[in-house]
Amino acid sequence: VFLNELMPDILISSGGALVKYKTEYIYRAEFSEEETNVMIDMARNICGNDCEITIDTIDAHYWNYKIDPKKLDKSWGDSIYTDFSDFNECSLKMCVEIFNQDKADKLTRSLSDCD
Repeated sequence: VFLNELMPDILISSGGALVKYKTEYIYRAEFSEEETNVMIDMARNICGNDCEITIDTIDAHYWNYKIDPKKLDKSWGDSIYTDFSDFNECSLKMCVEIFNQDKADKLTRSLSDCD
């Protein structure tokens, strides 16, 4: 909604992985389907199979949420529920909810090319 009001010439999103000039994407830094699934597997191996993961793609936001976020706050938008078992999309960004610092540190070391 705010984009319609601002009408920016350039939009940078997904942590800098996507840059759009007017209506054209001029920069896109994606993880391949294979890289995305390797990262999902690493997160689950280190943080547990029930860890919450969100993944942004060029046109959607995927989440294996435990509680539908739209029931808590309508502003969450249109997150698509998935268990990621057969996820086959390139991704722009992945986030993992981690409450244990040791597990967070281990995942960070395992994904050393990521920030």
